[in-house]
Amino acid sequence: MGAITINLVYKKSYFNKSEKGYYMDNILDKVKRNDESFLDINCNADMYIINTPYHLLLTCFLKKDNDIIILNSSLNIDKKGFIRLILDTKFKKNLIITIKSLKKYNRNVFMIYRLLKSQTNRIISETKNIKLSNIIMFNDVIPINQNIINEIKCEDHVIIVEEGIGLYRDMKKQLNFIYSLFGKILFGIHFQNVKRIGEYKKTTKIICNYPKLLSDKQKVKTIENFKTIDFKKIGEELGIYTFRKCNWFIGQPLVEDNVLEEKIYLAILEKIIKKISSDENKLIIKPHPREDVKKYKYLEKKYSLEIYKDKDIPIELLIQNDSTVKIYTAFSSAALNLSSQFSCNVFMLFDLFEIDPNIPDVILKSLPIKILSSWDELIQINKEEIL
Repeated sequence: MGAITINLVYKKSYFNKSEKGYYMDNILDKVKRNDESFLDINCNADMYIINTPYHLLLTCFLKKDNDIIILNSSLNIDKKGFIRLILDTKFKKNLIITIKSLKKYNRNVFMIYRLLKSQTNRIISETKNIKLSNIIMFNDVIPINQNIINEIKCEDHVIIVEEGIGLYRDMKKQLNFIYSLFGKILFGIHFQNVKRIGEYKKTTKIICNYPKLLSDKQKVKTIENFKTIDFKKIGEELGIYTFRKCNWFIGQPLVEDNVLEEKIYLAILEKIIKKISSDENKLIIKPHPREDVKKYKYLEKKYSLEIYKDKDIPIELLIQNDSTVKIYTAFSSAALNLSSQFSCNVFMLFDLFEIDPNIPDVILKSLPIKILSSWDELIQINKEEIL
């Protein structure tokens, strides 16, 4: 099998705002001007569709050097931080193409279909000499992902890889009613308003941890077990600093997704902080990539805690295997990973936030996660010495 060797040799100018034309959107064009030969290569490759920083992290473990990486422009591609670090370090030999986020067209919905078509045509043009074996993604609910897998053909499978609990619960969409009525008008005839990741008609294979929890629509696909990810190894390879002597609160976009009003969310969080603050271990808030970090700023000063600045870094790369560390969260897929692979103590507080994360009991009971249902339990946990 041949390899598309596209070394990103323009690190100094790439992502540098003082030099025009070297952003990720234009890297492919620059490489093509300097090395037209790769366009003539007939080789097999997989295509990965990346929508979040965690998708990018998982892709590090799955991809080959000659694979194609489709990045959503909503990622912080042109800023210093985790996304830039991992692209520079782990994706030097991959063909990278960015596609524009549909969020930019929220105020002009009639432009959405034109955008979908133009983005897909661009991918087809850039990969026309490459034989695709599989298209691999982590979410087949997103309209632009559905459009890509309908318009671009592959020889083997359209694969969904588990990236959280989305495979095992119905998704609550803010625009579900509009999608149901006007989805095919907005996104094209191939759009399907599926309730759960992995149920889209074109998806043929699912890689997951809990096959028995899949829905009937998912179970008709080819099912493969998920392999364990070595987060420690990738963190060391990227040179990411891991913290000692600290506890964590993992945020969720509950405000941004209109699950809770900001003042209610922060009032509950502030009450939690007062009860879990410790003189021995500093508390760090790790925001979700889709959260607005500004809402936490006043807490940083008021309680002498820390807000982790690069919200794109998966927390799995920041934690040491330390049994004295406490991880608190309303709920989080990252908490599931931490409890299964690290010796830290994980507490879910969704009852205190009065929300239902709809996580199957089978998953929660299979992991050493403590579900705290009352404020008294939270106080007691903080008093106890964890062995």
